[in-house]
Amino acid sequence: MTKRKRSWLRILGIVVMSLAIFIFCIFLSVVVFYLIVSNTKDDSVKQLHSKDGKATFTLPVKYEADDADKNLITFAFHYPSMEPIKPGNAPEKDQIKIYLSPTIAPDRSSANYAKNLEDNAVDHFDPNRRGLEYRIGHQGIYRKYQLGNPDEPDDLSTYYVFQASDRQLVTVKDPVPIIVLFKAHRTIDYRFDVQYTIAKKIGKDFVKIDEVVTTLINQNTTIQTSKE
Repeated sequence: MTKRKRSWLRILGIVVMSLAIFIFCIFLSVVVFYLIVSNTKDDSVKQLHSKDGKATFTLPVKYEADDADKNLITFAFHYPSMEPIKPGNAPEKDQIKIYLSPTIAPDRSSANYAKNLEDNAVDHFDPNRRGLEYRIGHQGIYRKYQLGNPDEPDDLSTYYVFQASDRQLVTVKDPVPIIVLFKAHRTIDYRFDVQYTIAKKIGKDFVKIDEVVTTLINQNTTIQTSKE
């Protein structure tokens, strides 16, 4: 083999190797770009769909989800500023935290919390049936119930039930005094079950707080309308 042929073969080998490296770099760049785009999209858009597929809640980008999958989205904010609270932080004294999930079926909805309370409550505290809630009357718009011995206030839980502006029943539980959060249960159109906690330092204007929570959810929910 002549020296000129060997020289051309060496040049050809260098060209082929350079071309292979170039193609590999392009392929690697495409893969990295795809992974970055996929991860960015997954992190930035959190959605929850109703079981009938006709309603979709999209978490506003300003909020960060503590948990987010096809069955649950949780997030927290300061009240009344509505500024987000980062996941993992200890409960703040002005915190509301929302737990949103699809309603599995009407008879398994959070709306039934109030109905079950009313159906099963007794008229007064029975020392022989300490596990039963009992009615204690009305306070303005609220129907009130209690659980526990009224002579032992440190172990007493109180429930507030009211009809919200969307005509859904809302139940708010005030657990024993040592617990720093109220907990509310309701549904939105039997498509989403909503549970949310309220820092006790915020106060007991549950009607106004519920309006804030439901407005936030409804403003970020799209409803699929039927085509004529």
